[in-house]
Amino acid sequence: MCIFLFTYGKSQSAAKGFHALSKPEKHWVMMHPFIAKKAYRITEYARKVADSLQKAGVFTDGNGGQLDAFRHAFWMASLVQKISPRKARKLGQAHEKGNYLDWKNGKQEEGSRSDSLMCDMDLKNNESGIALGKLDRYVKPNANVLMSEVIAEIQKGNLVMMKKDESGNFYGCDGNMIDLAKYDGKWYVPKCEVKSNDAVKRR
Repeated sequence: MCIFLFTYGKSQSAAKGFHALSKPEKHWVMMHPFIAKKAYRITEYARKVADSLQKAGVFTDGNGGQLDAFRHAFWMASLVQKISPRKARKLGQAHEKGNYLDWKNGKQEEGSRSDSLMCDMDLKNNESGIALGKLDRYVKPNANVLMSEVIAEIQKGNLVMMKKDESGNFYGCDGNMIDLAKYDGKWYVPKCEVKSNDAVKRR
């Protein structure tokens, strides 16, 4: 979910950040110039919170696991507390469209190539985050409370993640391990979405 929005400043970092965006994300920024800086700050903060949870060992799997689910849900929930749910949703969708373009160009996100079901998982967790953010929309924002609420949603199984084992191997819904080498260059990979509180598959 590493996204850098243009902050409309004169600094080189701002210009570099804008040029690093995918075409769909740039389009979102140009359509929402007055909230882009705010969205950028929230995006950066959400990323730092997720990184802190990973370092603390709360969630460790950022590639289709609980940490991945947290990143998206917390990001959207945080955005919805500051901007409209519709605009937040559009930003999330633009990010996934950008991931598809990156896939076509052989680029990676969070150290791995995206695919159709990974994007589907992200969009579902985005929606859960939007719903959670809307509940707290008219309450004074409290990042610690929001973080705890997203963690609770994960523990209840209300978010989604991919079926994997402790070694990071992906499994299909038939219970068989997926040989990712067979799907090199394929957008569709038959991974399996499971509830965010499902136990890790042990081999």
